[in-house]
Amino acid sequence: MLPDTSTIRVGAFDPAAPQTSPYASASDAAGEPVAMSRTTARIVARWVRRAWPDADWTRSQVLHLATATLAPVASAEPEDR
Repeated sequence: MLPDTSTIRVGAFDPAAPQTSPYASASDAAGEPVAMSRTTARIVARWVRRAWPDADWTRSQVLHLATATLAPVASAEPEDR
């Protein structure tokens, strides 16, 4: 679905949507963004949130695909709204 992707960042707020909706963005190993449609971003975000329902979804999380681990976004990175 997302070739060459190493991490997926999942948040509760889609920056392009006026209301709350799950959102995801993907990056490759070099940290460069991987293009995906808005529909794919929502599907990926919903899948990750369903797979880790006990995570703290009040802040963004990063899924590392190589290790299948989910971690909160580092404090140096921008937060959701």
